[in-house]
Amino acid sequence: MRIRLFAFGMLLHLWGNADGQNNSSVFFPDTTSLPQVYYTTFKGNEPIYNGRLFEAYSPLITGSPYLGEPKWDLGAACYDGVWYKDLNLRYDVYAGTLIIENRLKVPVILSNEKLSAFYLGNRKFLQLGPDFDKSLTRAFYEILNEATLPVLILRKKYIKEWIDQTQSKVNREFTWNSKFYIYRNGACYQVQSQKDLTTILKLRKAAVKKALRKAHIRFKTNMEAAILTTVQLYNQQ
Repeated sequence: MRIRLFAFGMLLHLWGNADGQNNSSVFFPDTTSLPQVYYTTFKGNEPIYNGRLFEAYSPLITGSPYLGEPKWDLGAACYDGVWYKDLNLRYDVYAGTLIIENRLKVPVILSNEKLSAFYLGNRKFLQLGPDFDKSLTRAFYEILNEATLPVLILRKKYIKEWIDQTQSKVNREFTWNSKFYIYRNGACYQVQSQKDLTTILKLRKAAVKKALRKAHIRFKTNMEAAILTTVQLYNQQ
């Protein structure tokens, strides 16, 4: 267990300053940035742009399949063991894939087999799966609060369908269905209820309720804020 905890700590530490865009920044021990001359010489023609074309979703589906607004975010990606920076990226949380804008302004899907981590602004995402913890499905997890008690979030959407009887048609909408985990003592624990929080963190129910009430947060309507507030309470002990 200590080895796994150390390994995860190293992943987060070695994530380092990839968002700082310096050449010594690494995420995994075998991951590095190439000399700046490489990016300058081959700008727009690097291997990261050799993906399959992205096809837009049907405009009849309401909502958005993306993380945040449907626009390009400046970020970085660790692709095939190498960090690439200053990229126009968009995360398709419905498909669980990262999209990059190539030099022709065409959206291209990056291969998940080669993509191990990425940044969207200051937001960090890491590919994890059963080989790290049996409770995790293979996917990209947003890492929050990594300096103290890491919170892992599997951002996910699905298409909700229902029949509109008045117009005799099927409506479809992108809807959130994220999963939340706390990494503690070398293991990942899924949080599905307020009771899970008190059990995992071994906190008194009254203390958790008081903290959430003070912050005007209800677990059922804002799980993410409730978890982060409770983790902050845990860190203050």
